[in-house]
Amino acid sequence: MIHVSHPCQYGCDFAQLSAWCTPRQAIITRVWPVCDVGTA
Repeated sequence: MIHVSHPCQYGCDFAQLSAWCTPRQAIITRVWPVCDVGTA
């Protein structure tokens, strides 16, 4: 997996995303590959 500055911003698998974003954001990103890193 390629690591970027904010994986949440680009979408990623749930395990990786959970390290960067809130559970709510993780759920959103699983459906849509963009989430709000501002609230991470």
